[in-house]
Amino acid sequence: MRGPLPAETGILVAPSRAGGLWISTTHGLFKMEGESLTQICAESSWPAARSGIEGLFEDSRGVLWIATRRSGLFRLNGNQVTNTLAFSEVIASVMEDSETNLWVAMAGGGLTRLRSKAFITLGVAAGLPDNISLSVCDDDQGSIWCANRSGGLVRTQGGQSTVFKIPGDSAQPYVTAVCPDHEGRIWAGAVEGLYEISAQNPDYPHLRAEVPGTVHTLFCTRGGDLWVGSGEDRLGFFHRGVYRPLTSQDGFLGQRVSAITEDVHGAVWICTNRELFEYVLGKLVRRLTREENRAGELLALHFDARGALWVGTTNGLLLRQGDHFKSIGMSDGLSGDLITQILEDDFGRLWCGGRYGLFSVALDDLNAFAAGQRPRIDGIIFGADEGLTGSSSPRHRQPMAWKARDGRLWFASSEGLIGIDAAASTRERRPPRIYIDQVQIDRTTAPAGPVTVPPGRHQIDFSFVAPNYSAPEKVRVKHQLVGFDFSWIETEGERRASYVHLPPGNYTMRVIAANQDGLWTEGGASLAVVVVPAWWQRWWFGAALVAGFTGMVVWLVRFWSHRRLKRRLHRLQREHALEKERARIARDLHDELGGSLTQIRMLADRLKRHAPNAEAQTVAAQLSTRTRRLTGELESIVWTVSPKNNTWDRLAAFIGQYAMRFFRDTPIACTVHGVDLIPVLPLRPDEQHHVLAVAKEALNNILKHAQATRVKVTMSAEGDAFTLEIRDNGIGFDSHDRALPASNGLTNMRSRAREIGGHLEIETKPGTGTRISLRLSLQSPAAVLP
Repeated sequence: MRGPLPAETGILVAPSRAGGLWISTTHGLFKMEGESLTQICAESSWPAARSGIEGLFEDSRGVLWIATRRSGLFRLNGNQVTNTLAFSEVIASVMEDSETNLWVAMAGGGLTRLRSKAFITLGVAAGLPDNISLSVCDDDQGSIWCANRSGGLVRTQGGQSTVFKIPGDSAQPYVTAVCPDHEGRIWAGAVEGLYEISAQNPDYPHLRAEVPGTVHTLFCTRGGDLWVGSGEDRLGFFHRGVYRPLTSQDGFLGQRVSAITEDVHGAVWICTNRELFEYVLGKLVRRLTREENRAGELLALHFDARGALWVGTTNGLLLRQGDHFKSIGMSDGLSGDLITQILEDDFGRLWCGGRYGLFSVALDDLNAFAAGQRPRIDGIIFGADEGLTGSSSPRHRQPMAWKARDGRLWFASSEGLIGIDAAASTRERRPPRIYIDQVQIDRTTAPAGPVTVPPGRHQIDFSFVAPNYSAPEKVRVKHQLVGFDFSWIETEGERRASYVHLPPGNYTMRVIAANQDGLWTEGGASLAVVVVPAWWQRWWFGAALVAGFTGMVVWLVRFWSHRRLKRRLHRLQREHALEKERARIARDLHDELGGSLTQIRMLADRLKRHAPNAEAQTVAAQLSTRTRRLTGELESIVWTVSPKNNTWDRLAAFIGQYAMRFFRDTPIACTVHGVDLIPVLPLRPDEQHHVLAVAKEALNNILKHAQATRVKVTMSAEGDAFTLEIRDNGIGFDSHDRALPASNGLTNMRSRAREIGGHLEIETKPGTGTRISLRLSLQSPAAVLP
């Protein structure tokens, strides 16, 4: 019908999301698009005539809802109007929230929430003899088959359920499992054996094979083999119509089979009560032994699209990673522990059934948890909102869960066959909205808008709100104070965040939320926060502090350098005065005492020539010798006192000259080596004195006690060390014998070496000569002028 509306009263108008208007009258429902008016429902199918229309509302999926005064809520499906909620109260209004929940307000009757369901339930109400089914599958015609507890073998097609009469001794054999093969046949396991329902004649099941024990597990491989688990200890498979049982020779020890599956390479995997096997080259190979299993009973197997093996157990899930297994349980966030059913949908989610009904979890979340990349699992559990409270799945049956050809997932349960449209379930889930509800500074509510925190120590509290009507306990909240927090912070069960004594600066509080699916809001909520600095926290105060500190450091460095230069100058002046005094003493000794000794030696020589007798000549000769030695000692003292000799090269030259002169009038041959290799480096007076004293003591001991014929004096400078070595070929001695005449001299030599930081070595034993070595540093800090 196109044209103007009939003249009448009681007209209601509502907008359409696709454009145009919905128009309700007592004669039907119309839709206006542009200038065109189309009747959608005639008066005979329109509830307005008998119930009275109170309002129209089109939801986000394009479904039109009709609120009435006396008959509840109606829904327009195509051109058909159905009663969704029957209420005697007047429905005042209908609205939709951000989670696609429908809220129905009744005049005097409260508020009711409606949620669209992404599943259907097939039980007694759908024509099945019993709500409890033990096994489920589909065929290539799209029919759903199940092993019903009371009805046996049942097929549901086009909304109609058919119970098949299976021939046998009993009125209705107990069917335990159903499974299709690749030729369009359905196989039904029972107490009597294995029944075949052919595609050509589906109404007449017949007994194909008698399998020992009650059949409870069926699985058809891609190659066409039908695996059968039966009784408490039987396992075998049909290959080209011939049944082959597995025995102990094949590695099967007679355990009850729980589940059978196949990997991407065509290998068959079997789990029993506590162990997992792979069928390889005609043998069962253990992949999880009873001793290795820590997860309890193994109940279900599934290879996901990536080829990973998942095992349902009495304590959650097991993920096979190489030769190891990762356990994931309820303590990790999984929504159930006893898992008997596992399926994967086309949207990357794993669906599990067990003791607590059905739940799903994203495979990416499971893999991230197994890899240690996230702390917990977030799953979706189906319960009161879906009308599945109290549903549970059977155990030790296969297949108990089935992915149909149309992508729908089917689960056998105590509440009926549950079919889930995974695509619809994914579409309905939306991330929650999140708001920063309140900000308090020291428990005083801050005004709306950007938050300004005064200078000083303050506590700032942020409160968040994430409305969710489906599963509020599953909502997760993360926050980050940009400029202070390095990453997102997730609070367990809290909708607030607190900060104490924030440093001055500009911050932004960001907050996001996730629903029970783990879907996070993209933008979230944000709020600017400014912490005002105190006067001592301003930039100019910091700059002044830096400038003052820099000036103080410069002054201290200048002051310290000035004092250090003055000390150096005073020391140089003292040293210069000391050198002048030493030079004067050396000059006086040489001029006065040296001249006197020379005169005495000359008089002694003259007396020796003119002495009247031999005794006087002998005394004169001794006097001349003593005078000559004193003259040598005086020269040594004068050389030591002279400041111009305070270098290592001059000390080496003097030691060499002294040694040659010392053994000149003796039967001992002396050689000197290495004098010209000693560098010109400053020498401390105490070092000069002690090194020369050690050399003199060593040479004197050789002359008095060694009975040597040869002496070798060697001086060297290797690296930063000076070495003086004096070696003879004399009779040697025992260096540990304290009764030796030279023991005091050796002790003095060691003492002198320690005083100047040197190291003295004495190597000798009777009959082998003696080696004396003195080693000390050339780079004495005190010897280097600043």
